[in-house]
Amino acid sequence: EDIDYAIDNNTYVIINIHHEEWLVPLNADYEFVSDKFSKIWNQIAEFFKNYDEHLLFQSMNEPRLKGTDIEWTDGSQEARDIINKLNARFVSIVRSTGGNNKLRHLIITGYCSSIHENVLRNILLPEDDKLIVSTHVYKPYEFSLKSDGTDIWNNDTPADIDEIIQIYNNFKHYFTDKGIPVIIDECGNVNKSNIHARSKHIGYLVNTFKKLNIPCIWWDNGTTCLPSEGEGFGLLNRKTLK
Repeated sequence: EDIDYAIDNNTYVIINIHHEEWLVPLNADYEFVSDKFSKIWNQIAEFFKNYDEHLLFQSMNEPRLKGTDIEWTDGSQEARDIINKLNARFVSIVRSTGGNNKLRHLIITGYCSSIHENVLRNILLPEDDKLIVSTHVYKPYEFSLKSDGTDIWNNDTPADIDEIIQIYNNFKHYFTDKGIPVIIDECGNVNKSNIHARSKHIGYLVNTFKKLNIPCIWWDNGTTCLPSEGEGFGLLNRKTLK
């Protein structure tokens, strides 16, 4: 129903599996994870196979070793390899269901959907000509995401833009120069009562990646709270519709 609402308004939609606690990228868990993962995607692909290309499928969201010391890093080679195997399985399953799934753009991601260079260089794309690489960009972390970090950001301060420029260069080197499209399907900055700095930051980020034809999607989690109460990424007020 939600997908139909969006597509009827000429909007593109991405379906992914999100915050799945069972999706542990380890060899010891692979048989269980692959079986469940495969069944989920087979059912989704079958149900939506006659939808047109306004609908995209994304294999996973931030697959990672949860609760470990390397959860939010570049992970391990074992985890990165398992994620590559699952991405290949995903593409194979969706394509095998036929219908418009033969044409549909499919989105894959690396460990934790990270922009860490070691993650980007280890993403192995299956043989397919309609794949998009997904990443998340919450940088610089001290401004964008850290609750007790800074509320100041300036595009004329090297420390504030250097990380974004490095991400740009890595995307260009590993993907777009090779004809591989990229989507930043999560980005943003949390509310710290600093709307001017937030606007400048997201404007710089969006315009930087636009040079590579990389779209950025804001992560709106529906709350405008301050950092002491949670992650206030909300832009749209769902009660007032403003």
